[in-house]
Amino acid sequence: MKLAKHPRIGTLTVSKVLPPGPPATWSVDSRTLAQDALRQMAEHDLGALVAVDGERFAGMFSERDYLRQVVLGNRAAAHAQVAELIRPSPFFATLQQTAEECLVVMTENRLHHLPVLENGRAIGLLSLAVLLHALLAHYERAFAAFELDQRILFLQGTYSC
Repeated sequence: MKLAKHPRIGTLTVSKVLPPGPPATWSVDSRTLAQDALRQMAEHDLGALVAVDGERFAGMFSERDYLRQVVLGNRAAAHAQVAELIRPSPFFATLQQTAEECLVVMTENRLHHLPVLENGRAIGLLSLAVLLHALLAHYERAFAAFELDQRILFLQGTYSC
């Protein structure tokens, strides 16, 4: 998949897409109780959190991970630490990656959230919804630029040679 490219429209990278926000909204210490992490997710309307040990990335904690534990009979999951329930994630994004690359990783691996790392430190959380919204806006800007080019090119009295 290739993004529509236009000389006046730059490449859409994670640094341009990543929503601003303090780490307290999208991350949780891995020693936090699952019920407290779930409460934080509900307060910020998130489906997942980045679990960290200090500043280092430890894994992802999502509603789906918690529900799997409950369905599998882990009745103590609410009182377990996030570290016991997180899944290690080999997938992550960097600030320099393109939105296109992130979308491919997320769709091929059925991910709804992608941690953004820099030197092993978690610096953000990219959701599929935010990524798709940014891609749509990028396409709209590119198509508007192409349309403007066509109007300028075919103005009466202008020549293309």
